[in-house]
Amino acid sequence: MKKKRIKQKEDKKTDRKHGNRTRKAILGILSVLVLLCLNSCGRELEEREFPDTLVIRDSALPFEKSLQTEQDKSSKYLDYGQVRCVLLEDDLAEDDEKLGEVLLALEKRPAFSRNIYFFTADGKALEQQEKQKEESQDLTGFYQKSTDHKREAATLGSLLYRLHNGSGEHKILKLKEEDGKLVPQNYLNVLKKTENENTAKKTKTTKTIHGIEKQTTKETADQIQQGIAKEILRFHVLANSDSEEDQKLKLEVKDRLVDYMKDILDGAEDVKETKKRITENRETICLVAEQEIQKQGYTYPVSVNLEKCYFPMKTYGDCTFPAGTYEALRVCIGKAKGRNWWCVLYPGLCFADSVNVIVPDEKKQELKNILTEEEYESLFDWREDDYQIRSGFLRLWRKLFA
Repeated sequence: MKKKRIKQKEDKKTDRKHGNRTRKAILGILSVLVLLCLNSCGRELEEREFPDTLVIRDSALPFEKSLQTEQDKSSKYLDYGQVRCVLLEDDLAEDDEKLGEVLLALEKRPAFSRNIYFFTADGKALEQQEKQKEESQDLTGFYQKSTDHKREAATLGSLLYRLHNGSGEHKILKLKEEDGKLVPQNYLNVLKKTENENTAKKTKTTKTIHGIEKQTTKETADQIQQGIAKEILRFHVLANSDSEEDQKLKLEVKDRLVDYMKDILDGAEDVKETKKRITENRETICLVAEQEIQKQGYTYPVSVNLEKCYFPMKTYGDCTFPAGTYEALRVCIGKAKGRNWWCVLYPGLCFADSVNVIVPDEKKQELKNILTEEEYESLFDWREDDYQIRSGFLRLWRKLFA
């Protein structure tokens, strides 16, 4: 009996030894697998490319298919989420049908931001860019030069807007190769209408609020819009989605930021000073937006930046700003896929209900002080019947709720 117990104890010790060895072996195998997995992930990250510039040649058409097969053409995985600029071949950019095909293909790929910049160059310049791909230039610098001259941004968003709405031609900065570098050359008109359509729409008759008829051309209207855009700063808040909850959150964040920025922007003498103050307080403004989002029970990320954006025509009371590219303080909540809210931050026209109010006289005077006479009058250049409808509505509103 005693021998049997001793044998059982020895068997247990042996089992424990074998168990420890088994566990160690399993842990060793798991460690090897983890290391192999990490090594594989590391190689994947090393192999992944994050191009900041996408070069598109005429030979790449059909472009949507080209995007889908790009991964098969290279041993590296392309991440288009980092693309900041698109460099088009001249022949492609000059053909509206081909350019439209490229724009629609990019629109279908959510990885491409609507704010990526478009440039065009000839074949020689494209070859130079591809040779120096490892040391590619930051093409956003050319965008800055283009806006200094024309104040008109060629972005994916603005080009798509013209493509879908048929609103005439747009300009893309053309680059040329010089001493191994890409330098600005001139502007290339794209998304053009037919000559007859342009001629028919080039001249239009408008009425000022004083009833004086005058002739304005599309070129003059563009100059007026660009002049206005140079002197004002807009405010743009994008909701996470179109759901009722996200839209309500957007307005809560908007109200909180408008209230917070009153003190920051108080006394700003011009748009330059306004942008300077916003830049200095951008991180704090973002923090205030985050706090409001959390206060409302959400965990959406939020970004706050000064950007150039395309805005459709927008009316604030009796003041209408023309469609075009403006610089704006842009607040993006979550995915920023929902309906947005905007106003004019300088001069301060960010009142709660812009449809049913009249711009205060002191704000009109501020606009008058910073704009030319023609630019200022264009803000109030309504058609007579439109003015009568709005005036009648305002009278009815005051009668019902005064």
